[in-house]
Amino acid sequence: MQKLRFVWVLIVVWLASAVSPTKAAAGTIAFTSFHEGKTDIYVMQIGDTKLTNLTHSDGFTSSFPAWSPDGKRILFERQANLKPDPADSSNGHNQIYVMNADGSVQTNLTNDPNGDYYSPVWSPDGKKIAYVSNPAKSNTYNIYVMNIDGTDPKPLTNSDVNVYPSWSPNGEQIAFLSTQNNVANIYLIDANGTHVVQVTHNSDQNAVRNFPEWSPDGKRILFAGSENDNTDVFVINADGSNQIALTQSPEDEAFPHWSPDGSSILFQVNSRTQNGKAEIYLMNADGTNPVKVADGFGPAWVRE
Repeated sequence: MQKLRFVWVLIVVWLASAVSPTKAAAGTIAFTSFHEGKTDIYVMQIGDTKLTNLTHSDGFTSSFPAWSPDGKRILFERQANLKPDPADSSNGHNQIYVMNADGSVQTNLTNDPNGDYYSPVWSPDGKKIAYVSNPAKSNTYNIYVMNIDGTDPKPLTNSDVNVYPSWSPNGEQIAFLSTQNNVANIYLIDANGTHVVQVTHNSDQNAVRNFPEWSPDGKRILFAGSENDNTDVFVINADGSNQIALTQSPEDEAFPHWSPDGSSILFQVNSRTQNGKAEIYLMNADGTNPVKVADGFGPAWVRE
């Protein structure tokens, strides 16, 4: 009897370790999908198939959501599509919007008839927004910070191409991609625009280090890195040491995001075998057990 009990315990332990991320992870995610034939932002519970459309875009594309730290609001991008509204002063340009978590009160924060704005992210205290500014469709893309109502925009960078900001959990630094000398790498900059530090050291002009995302404990950074004409998810220590590939598939992965507790990772898969179809996957933080959770791109996890 004692031996049987021991074997049963081993079976229980094995089953617990084999639970898929979709069952082990929990929480609400937002992402972009063509579920209803238009580019809209949806939310769903991990492990559930029910989708809720928050934006219901008509003549616009709404994409790349970013949750506020308290989970009550969502930043996103919006651009005129097939039926632009002549009354919208931002018609034809990519703008930054904010809405309540239920999709109500959608407000344009940038409202610039000439410029384009991308990749908004909240500061950890919810008092600032970092984003990418591309004034008058120029070739310059720089990281800016503004108040949450869109006022007082201030540049943090002023040269090259600087995109995809990610705020450190303590609010002191911002990770971003920069193409200095035509080579794309991940850098850190203090939140006041000083003290730039290079994290990755890619030297191949045909390769990219992209979409940085700080871990909840501030010790590591996720990113998508291209090697040999293929893009995978990597993790690296914030000081640039111990770079590890978490995915090694024939598909292209992008936009990795940590779960609030750091145990799981959401990421986007662009299928080469399905004409670039975008799907959202969930895997353990060590890269094991990837599971598809939805069709779409640009996933984000609410910090519940």
